[in-house]
Amino acid sequence: MREVSARKLSKKRPNCKVKIHIDTDPVEGGKFEVVDFVVRHLRVPNWRDYNGCKYAASEVIQLLDDIIVLFRSEKALCHVSPPVTIVGDLNGQFQDLVRILNIKNEKCRVDDAEKPVFSSEKYVFLGNYTENGQYNFETICLLFGARYILLRGHQETFVTHDLYDQIACKFPGKIGDDICQKFKIVFSLMPIAAVVGNKILCVHSGISHEVKRSVDEWKKIPRTEVITRLSSITRDLLFSCPVDDDGVGADSDDPIFFISSANEYIKTFNEAAVTVFCEKTNIELIVRSHDAPPKGFRFFADKQLITIFSATTYNKKDNIAAFLRVDEEGVVSIVQMRPTEVTAMKPDDKKRKKSGETGKKSAKPGKKAKETPKKGSKEKTSDSKDNSKESKEENDGKKKKPTSKPSKELDSIYDNETDD
Repeated sequence: MREVSARKLSKKRPNCKVKIHIDTDPVEGGKFEVVDFVVRHLRVPNWRDYNGCKYAASEVIQLLDDIIVLFRSEKALCHVSPPVTIVGDLNGQFQDLVRILNIKNEKCRVDDAEKPVFSSEKYVFLGNYTENGQYNFETICLLFGARYILLRGHQETFVTHDLYDQIACKFPGKIGDDICQKFKIVFSLMPIAAVVGNKILCVHSGISHEVKRSVDEWKKIPRTEVITRLSSITRDLLFSCPVDDDGVGADSDDPIFFISSANEYIKTFNEAAVTVFCEKTNIELIVRSHDAPPKGFRFFADKQLITIFSATTYNKKDNIAAFLRVDEEGVVSIVQMRPTEVTAMKPDDKKRKKSGETGKKSAKPGKKAKETPKKGSKEKTSDSKDNSKESKEENDGKKKKPTSKPSKELDSIYDNETDD
């Protein structure tokens, strides 16, 4: 996977076949063109001087109305066939979203090679699109316009104050309130889970003990915007988390779902609960987000579950982000992103960090995982000494041997870096 810097994202793609006509200032009441709307977000001439997109209220309302119709026609559980990219929490990090959408998959089909990434690849996003990011509104509008599979996160159980403030700033008065109400409806209609290739389960946060035989039971789950009316399964998928190493039931061989004394909506589940869930539903890998591991990802339950987080510099920390690639054969690879000069930029900062994306090339399907990376495997990192040292430490880490061998389609994930 090649490195992509933030500077390259503002350049026009010479082979782009999509006809583009973009007004610098959208006209109120003008015709809404979704392709123009999406590309307007992706074409950023200078990130340092970027001050957000300009919108006409009419186009935002039209976009939200279209998404409401689309979500109402879908089930609470989505199915998608690979190849697909799975993205974790973004938390309003618009620059990171644009980076992800501009990273071309080197294994893409030849007939898609000249198309822009956003139009030729499938994505599943795991929720939490807005929080304390500077461009919450731009982030969610770009995702709605691109029409990807967008799962509901715990942030989508309400309109956050940060998103509301940005809407009120862009659209003062009643029109802003109307747009907020439409966002509430859209959030309530979002699907709560997705299955990739019948073997990989994507959720925002956790699993539920209420499943009987198959996750397809979730298709009929009712959706609502009021958190107190959410079904118990929906609350589990949006709020439950893997137990900490010293948490209740962490060492137990029996499946345990523990209800938090501080919040009745939050449960923790142990490794045994994950194993039983996977055996019962015939799921081989669970992908979640909700938490922010320092390296962008973390394994749990003998690598039957992985947490990914796709926003760099979260809470002003220079954390690494990550997302997953699932190829046509079901082979899973981890792609890491380091903070760029833009995402790491703070008002008083004078020093800027140089960084890019680091992709881990997966092993061939069916090949047994080794404790050390294969010689000759393709890997690119930034030139900094810190990054080289970190990469060496990660590659020298010991692997946990799973208690039960996964299917060939998922072998490659065991050749990636060890978790924290």
